[in-house]
Amino acid sequence: MKLQGLPESTRFELLSEVVSDSITVKDMAKKAECVKRLLVVQKELMAQLSLSSWEDADRLYPQHTRESALQSFTGTLKRLQAVF
Repeated sequence: MKLQGLPESTRFELLSEVVSDSITVKDMAKKAECVKRLLVVQKELMAQLSLSSWEDADRLYPQHTRESALQSFTGTLKRLQAVF
C-alpha cells in the first residue's frame, strides 16, 4: 500500500482528497511516493546536520529546507534506488 510509512496526518490528507474527488486513487499513490521521497531527504539532511527535528532544521536553514529546494534531491534518490 502506498500510504504505509507516511505520517497519519499525511495519510488523512491524501485520503480526504480522494473521498472529496479532488484527486484519483492513482494520483494519491503518486503524491504518496513523492512525499515518501521528500521525507527520506529530510531525514538525511537532519542526520547530516546532527539535528533532532525538522523544525530545528527549518528554523536554522529556512532557505534550504523549502520543498522546492529539496525536490531536486528526490530525483537523485529515485535514480539511486533504481540502481540498488
